[in-house]
Amino acid sequence: MSARRSNSSAPRAKEPADISNPGSILVVAPIGRDAAEIGRVLDGMGVATTPCADLAALCDELRLNGGTVTSALVIAEEALARGSDALVACLARQPSWSDLPIMVLTTGGRLQRSGGRWALFEGLGNVTLLDRPLHPETLRSAARNALRARARQYETRRHLEALQLAAETLEARVEDRTRALAAEAAERARAEASYRALYQQTPIPLHSLDAEGRLLSVSDRWLAFIGYSGRDEVVGHCITEFMTEEAARQHREAHWPRLLAEGGFNDVEYRLIKRSGEIADVLVSARIEHDEVGRFVRTMAALVDITARKRAEEKLALEAAKREAAQERLRQTQKMEALGQLAGGVAHDFNNASAAVLAGIALLEKRHGATFAAAGPGPLRLLAGLRDGAERGAAVSRRLLSFARREALNATNVDPAELLSGLRDMLANALGPGIRMRAEAPAGLPALRADRRQLETVLINLAINARDAMPPEGGEVVFAATPEVVDSSTEHPAGLQPGRYIRLSIADTGSGMDAATLARATEPFFTTKPADRGTGLGLSMTSGFAEQSGGALRLESEPRRGTTVTLWLPQAEAATVTAMPPPAAGMPSRALIVDAVPLTRRYLVHCLREAGWDAAEAASAGEALEVIDADTSFGLLCIAHPTLSGPDSMTLARAARVRRPGLPTMLVAGPEVATDFAAEALNEGLRVLRKPVSPMELQEVLAGLKHRSATWPRSEAAD
Repeated sequence: MSARRSNSSAPRAKEPADISNPGSILVVAPIGRDAAEIGRVLDGMGVATTPCADLAALCDELRLNGGTVTSALVIAEEALARGSDALVACLARQPSWSDLPIMVLTTGGRLQRSGGRWALFEGLGNVTLLDRPLHPETLRSAARNALRARARQYETRRHLEALQLAAETLEARVEDRTRALAAEAAERARAEASYRALYQQTPIPLHSLDAEGRLLSVSDRWLAFIGYSGRDEVVGHCITEFMTEEAARQHREAHWPRLLAEGGFNDVEYRLIKRSGEIADVLVSARIEHDEVGRFVRTMAALVDITARKRAEEKLALEAAKREAAQERLRQTQKMEALGQLAGGVAHDFNNASAAVLAGIALLEKRHGATFAAAGPGPLRLLAGLRDGAERGAAVSRRLLSFARREALNATNVDPAELLSGLRDMLANALGPGIRMRAEAPAGLPALRADRRQLETVLINLAINARDAMPPEGGEVVFAATPEVVDSSTEHPAGLQPGRYIRLSIADTGSGMDAATLARATEPFFTTKPADRGTGLGLSMTSGFAEQSGGALRLESEPRRGTTVTLWLPQAEAATVTAMPPPAAGMPSRALIVDAVPLTRRYLVHCLREAGWDAAEAASAGEALEVIDADTSFGLLCIAHPTLSGPDSMTLARAARVRRPGLPTMLVAGPEVATDFAAEALNEGLRVLRKPVSPMELQEVLAGLKHRSATWPRSEAAD
């Protein structure tokens, strides 16, 4: 084949990708027209060729790009005979994926018989021998095979490059991930260290529990709050060991099941026991921590100390209760005051009416007693019934006045032992044979200060109440008296002020009272007795008497356990009693009665006339002063207290004695008269009688005035 230099100016391929777009084939055929003919044949296949003058030029072409854009080599064997070392070296520098196809045009003669020929071919590598004369089809076939082999190499190169890129990318990603994991591990370690420091040093008490409720960890503040110095003292112990019994029960039965079911709770109240034994009130908020598959890891809980707040709330609640109790006492006092005013007014008028009826009965008995007796038992029974009804009415009025605290108390020194001894003897028969009565009073018991008559009435009423509460088989009533000192360090259960008292108690073994009855026992008009056996004023009168005397009353009772009534009265102090000046001797038997109520005024006039006195009447203070100015013969001035109009009785008495110095004066007062008024009247030489006044009592006073010794100087009468 003759060489032909066609396509010598064909463009050089840069980087063929496949057989349809192969790279250039370098051709070294320095003799004849072989190069040109090869170029023509390959050009017909659409394959570019690059002719090279010799192997040196070919090596230069390969060095330009490392041979990676060359599809194959076509070399005449005679070109190799001039030396192929440079080409072998150049081919040795190919990339690992490249095995450049070489088509060698063989020649006959001496070269063909050379012993080093095959060694040369083996040194070149991928060699295909094409015998001359070269047929175009043989060249085309060899070129196609070379191009296909080169295309596979390119494909291999792409795969290798892709693998290398993937490996490099994977390596980079591995490095990046490794760095990220290392950073995450470092951050996690830092965060865990920070968390541990924060957990242990946070100012809020924190703890964590395992699934059994045992402590896994606690913060420093938790240890300090509970009072322990080391974690080994608490970790591993059940949290209920640090709770009160009630709090532990609520934790087991309610709070822990709720935490497991709901995964958390907020502000649940617990009571913890510190190491010192102090009880602490806390609010606990807790959460459950799970792992990535949802399994229980631990609970995390925070405590808020509310002990001070709870104590403050308890104190406020106590103060509120005290304030409510004080308000209730004030409401009760106001109610009782209003009721007392009403009862006092009614009792005063009723007492006057009772006094008049009793006075009339007494006069009837005195004047016409013989006539009634001669008429048979009927009139006498009728008169006795009238007296009993009037006396009962007077007793009710006294109780009403005592309840209203409008009855004057004539306080004296009373020996408690002597008082109880006398009551025991007096009540022995009244209580009945089935009821035992004992009186207990220590020797040397101090005297108490009270109105003896009122106190005896109170104790008798309490004894009768005890008798009425006894079962049919009987029981026991115990009267006792003991001294008691109330100081200011504690609040007395009965509300007593600090001071010295005598405590009188009446305890029975009767049926007792339930809580509802006990709460209402001292209410006025409340009674559990039948309507004909009780007025409902006994205990209310006793309470009023105790408080008016400067003491207090307390009831204790339970059904079937009896009742104990405790009465505190102040101890007596040394007191000086001012004697009432006696009236002057030789006074005339003439009296002036001053009373605005005609019925009681006429009764006193009748009583005086029956005693041999002459009596005049005056309905008002002004009228009485006019009578005294006009008539100087009066030996007694009797004034009803209180007067209904004009100046009060004390002012009237003073004005009368200014006109008549030394005039004996007597005040007839209702039971509601104040104690200080009665004492003032006695200090001024005025005799005080209590309504209702019996004729016998009035006659005793009149006899004492008429027959008193004349040795008393007139100047001693108060003026």
